[in-house]
Amino acid sequence: MITTEKGELEIKNLPKYNPFLLEYEDLDDAIQVDVSGIGALNFFDPFNKELECEINTNINNALKNYGKKTGHNASNIGYSLTLIPTNKLDRQHNVVQMGVELTIIFKKPVKNASSYSLTPSISLITSIILGEIYILKQ
Repeated sequence: MITTEKGELEIKNLPKYNPFLLEYEDLDDAIQVDVSGIGALNFFDPFNKELECEINTNINNALKNYGKKTGHNASNIGYSLTLIPTNKLDRQHNVVQMGVELTIIFKKPVKNASSYSLTPSISLITSIILGEIYILKQ
């Protein structure tokens, strides 16, 4: 695959946290998005393997719903998620703070589209995934 274009976006987080940084690459017929940041976990339970499984299930269900609404085949969207515990509490929401390293790779919904023209899709897919993990600013 040949990288034809690179770029950066931000997804707004809670006011006291930095936004999630998105770096994306155009890989000919796919887009790769690398996400990093820290936020308030959208769950009151302590982080463990069961919660991680629930998060992945919720993400997959949300991507399936996204696919039904947009026509972008959810099976063409893959991700790798690593959550990093911080042992800090978000006192406003009384939940733990978690760091994230996330890579999303999805097949372009429109063949030969530039990554610039797909920035709304990049933002939307990333927001869907992050929204299943974190409390995001509306």
